[in-house]
Amino acid sequence: VMAMNRGFLYAGAKNVLFTLFKIYDKASSELTQHFFADTLQNQNSYSQALRNAKLKMIGQANYTPKHWAGFVLIGQ
Repeated sequence: VMAMNRGFLYAGAKNVLFTLFKIYDKASSELTQHFFADTLQNQNSYSQALRNAKLKMIGQANYTPKHWAGFVLIGQ
């Protein structure tokens, strides 16, 4: 889990959003759009924004946990 992520953290990144397993492109795109919109527009913390993005994905009938559950945030 820490292979590539550790490099970003050592390089100075405060947070790294990554997936634990293969995620489909459409689902990944939608979740990250929700994530960044919540972070930038609502000024939520990264962890809260990821939570909100996952909750939005849960509310959509065409996405199952395999589409959103693999996203993990590490850092501060």
